[in-house]
Amino acid sequence: MAYHEYFPEVYIALNKEVLNHPTLMERLAKHPEAEFEIKLAEVAAYCLIAVDGEFFPKDLEKLAELCLTKLQKLKGVRPLDQAPRIQVPASNEDWSNLLPPDSTKQ
Repeated sequence: MAYHEYFPEVYIALNKEVLNHPTLMERLAKHPEAEFEIKLAEVAAYCLIAVDGEFFPKDLEKLAELCLTKLQKLKGVRPLDQAPRIQVPASNEDWSNLLPPDSTKQ
């Protein structure tokens, strides 16, 4: 008799969400496909979630759910390495061009 094990829905949703994060996809590409737990740890690190210890399958599902929620919040936010750069003027120069137009009014 064949035994099939299906991935929990949260793993499928997390896999779909990862596609919206190119920097994370680059990090995950460095790991073999079979190393699911390592990839999940990489996603957690990207989400700034610290993991340490041994996890049971239900714990991994909870971690995946936490990562999914965090990634959904990060969607559209650029990582620091892709953030636009601005040149900050010296302290004696005019900063008004860096501020939103209405914030210069007093």
